[in-house]
Amino acid sequence: MEPNPLGFQIHVIPPNATLTLEGDVLRVSMPAPAREYRRPIDTFFASLAENQEDCAVGIILSGVGSDGSLGIKAIKEHGGFTLAQAEFDETAMIGMPRSAAATGLVDHVASVEKLPAKLLEHQAYLAKVEERKGTDGARDDVRESLAAITTVLRKRLKHDFSGYKQNTMVRRIQRRMQVLQIEAVPAYAEHLRREPSEGDALFRELLIGVTQFFRDEDSFEALKANLLPSLLAAREAGDPFRVWVAGCASGEEVYSIAILLQEAIGAHRTDATVTIFGTDIDPQAIAFARAARFRRMDGISPERLQRWFVKNGEDYLPTHAIRDMCVFSEHNLIRDPPFSKIDLISCRNVLIYMENDFQHRVMQTFHYALRSGGYLFIGPSESISRESRLFSVADKKHRVLQRDDSVRAALPDFQPHSRAAATVQAPAVREDQIDKSARRVMAKHSPAYFVVDRHHNIVRFSGGETGRYLEPSEGNASLNFFANLARSLRPQVRRAVEGAFATGRMVEEENLRIENGGQFVDLLVEPIAELGKPIGMVVVGFREGRPRTEPARDGEASSATLRDVEALGQELRTLQIRHQATSDELESQLENMKSVMEEYQSVNEELQSSNEELETAKEEMQSVNEELQTINGELHGKNDLLMQANNDLQNLLDSTQIATIFLDDDLRLRNFTPAAMEVFSLRDSDRGRPMTDIMSLLSYDKLREDVRIVQRTLSVVEHQLDLKDESATYIMRMRPYRTVANVISGVVLTFNNVTEPKRQNEHLQILMQELQHRTNNLFTVIQAMARQTARTSTTFGEFETQFGSRVQGLAQSNALLIDQDWKGVSLDKLIETQLAPFVGADTMRIEAVGPQVRLAAGAVQTLGLALHELATNASKYGALSAPGGRVVLSWSFEDKNGAPESFRIEWREEGGPPVKPSTRKGFGRFVTDQMVTRALNATVETDLASEGLRWRLQMLASEARAPA
Repeated sequence: MEPNPLGFQIHVIPPNATLTLEGDVLRVSMPAPAREYRRPIDTFFASLAENQEDCAVGIILSGVGSDGSLGIKAIKEHGGFTLAQAEFDETAMIGMPRSAAATGLVDHVASVEKLPAKLLEHQAYLAKVEERKGTDGARDDVRESLAAITTVLRKRLKHDFSGYKQNTMVRRIQRRMQVLQIEAVPAYAEHLRREPSEGDALFRELLIGVTQFFRDEDSFEALKANLLPSLLAAREAGDPFRVWVAGCASGEEVYSIAILLQEAIGAHRTDATVTIFGTDIDPQAIAFARAARFRRMDGISPERLQRWFVKNGEDYLPTHAIRDMCVFSEHNLIRDPPFSKIDLISCRNVLIYMENDFQHRVMQTFHYALRSGGYLFIGPSESISRESRLFSVADKKHRVLQRDDSVRAALPDFQPHSRAAATVQAPAVREDQIDKSARRVMAKHSPAYFVVDRHHNIVRFSGGETGRYLEPSEGNASLNFFANLARSLRPQVRRAVEGAFATGRMVEEENLRIENGGQFVDLLVEPIAELGKPIGMVVVGFREGRPRTEPARDGEASSATLRDVEALGQELRTLQIRHQATSDELESQLENMKSVMEEYQSVNEELQSSNEELETAKEEMQSVNEELQTINGELHGKNDLLMQANNDLQNLLDSTQIATIFLDDDLRLRNFTPAAMEVFSLRDSDRGRPMTDIMSLLSYDKLREDVRIVQRTLSVVEHQLDLKDESATYIMRMRPYRTVANVISGVVLTFNNVTEPKRQNEHLQILMQELQHRTNNLFTVIQAMARQTARTSTTFGEFETQFGSRVQGLAQSNALLIDQDWKGVSLDKLIETQLAPFVGADTMRIEAVGPQVRLAAGAVQTLGLALHELATNASKYGALSAPGGRVVLSWSFEDKNGAPESFRIEWREEGGPPVKPSTRKGFGRFVTDQMVTRALNATVETDLASEGLRWRLQMLASEARAPA
């Protein structure tokens, strides 16, 4: 435990531990959860957000995995500031920063060097705001502009946020102002009106979806154990089980409930058709949920992960059994008609973001959508105290409610369904503000007042002496204001109330008389309205007044005046009698009218009953239409995916170079690639025909037998087949055709053209044989060289020198062949290579005369060895041993008397010492006379003339010349 963490200190989480911030204390918990569930950064960030709220700052640096992403969401949910290291930063292990950035909730993504500057900018902005108005003052500024901001969002996004929790709304707007470094609220409102993208950004800020699989796992397990079995068991045959997950975000909760239902269906062996509707206001979240590709699998046990998900690269996809249960649609709980006949609604952690009026509207909608006895599953932080008449508590601990069928809740009025329809107006004044507004209006007048709505119903009493102004009418009790108001006040008050609603201004009247008590009162009627909303209510106030009196005249009244007064009094009494008679007659007529009205009321009630039935039918039609649109949207999404898959498959079939044929169980042609036309006489119109009716270009007549083997054994059959004209060779592989459901439905034949690889292999075999032959010849030559050199050498040193020189000459010939890929060597190049070591830089001592000729590979080694021996002898005893000696090499091709063309080459030495006949023949004479003769099938002449050695060779030109 580390009390009061200080600035300029770094705290490192110990191994196998978790760290949380509780108040001013850093608390270390050991041991940590199992490694697969251990997320120390998420845990710490969540506690930091809970503790510091909008002062929290989270920074994700390099790391492996995705730890920190949920923590980033928690910080953003509380209005904090978030940063992440950029992927392109070369120092980053990009797993954690990439996952954080993928949430879309990171305020800035930058390299490590730039992150401190962003943090300081954020700190400076908060300091400016605090210095200018303080935190509370800044929030008050935002509250004053909420109506203007929500109006912009309503017009641009067609969503009404006027019922969004005010404090949360203020924090979200402040977050956007912090990111944009805008200090004044009017400036932000103007930026919001001017920049369409800012409306989307604020919309995303308001819709932070913190979700995961099986969030609050105990509640889900309780749902599975206590509720789902009884719900499924109560289904009649053919009766579908319907679930609605409202506010599903990216779909994890939908798939969690789908898994629970699949497990419950399997455990109780029931056969229920299940549909789960996942809806959300966020189109991006719905698109993600439909795609169903998840990387973070927090909350999923290894057993469930293996059973209900399939690994695809880095993503996990739900199995078809799970995915086919789920239908996703964009839906606004406030604006759009609900689904109907739902068995279970899950709406968790959505209501906490709504004010009371929106919550009431949503709960009425849920009450209508549920079947009789249906259940509502809400979040742990949500309560329904106001809606207790609509639902009863089925499981208090896990927040499960049951529909109360004894109550008929009025379904809120929905506009005809359209995604672009105008949003539903929220009530102009929230109930918890009515008393506050009324007291503010009447504080300066009187405590006796009534709050009246547009329908003339009493919404609030002020208490006190309101009773003196009331005179309820006979009959059924009513909250109608004018039915309860004193009769003598009704005409003037009605006129004043209608005037206030019509003009929107305060109306005053003085000295209204109350008949029963004879008092005089002053009347004041003033509208109640919030900024940007229509007048919905007025305050009607009364205060004690004084009758107007004329000032008394000086002196006594004359007798004439007194008589006039008496006459007027008599006339007044007469008028009063007539007035009373008229009043009695009017009262009688009113009684008659009342009787007629009662008859009309009876008829109206019948009409109202019929109208309610029509309204119910309309509501059901709206719900059915909503479901149809939802299913239609899902089908459109699936159709787009199917179209894309078909396009991909068609392009794959068209572009692949491998001949592929798809056959059904009856050997009928289902499909084929264009390359298949090279092995069968196929046309597009052949699809559906038996494959045995189509002519094959292959030497292959066992198609039917091989198909039966594959169908029976599910094995792969493989053959090497040639075309009938032997122009190409194919490897045929036949394997079972498996559907996605792992059902065998025919066979697939692939024909891989191996003609070129086969030819290359045959050529390689020839080359290997040629190499073996030449290697054997080379070893034979070396062996003979070794034996002959040993016979003529008197010491080992002499043997080593002579044998090494001869091997070097042979190696040089081989090097030339290898350099030319064994395709022959120029005779000039061979002469230069073999004789260069003996003449050095004095190339004038060697004269080569003859046409250009490329010697065959078989002649290069032997002829090169002969030239080497002749040069060795010349350097020791012949022309090259004397300063002025030289060697002349000449060659030519001859064709005489129609005989095969021959190749002649002559070695002639000049200017050397006189030639002395040798008494024995050494290895050199063995090579030049015998080895050359045998190896090249040639004739050789050696002339030991005194002026110099002459050596001639003649062989067939076809064996000397390399192939063209």
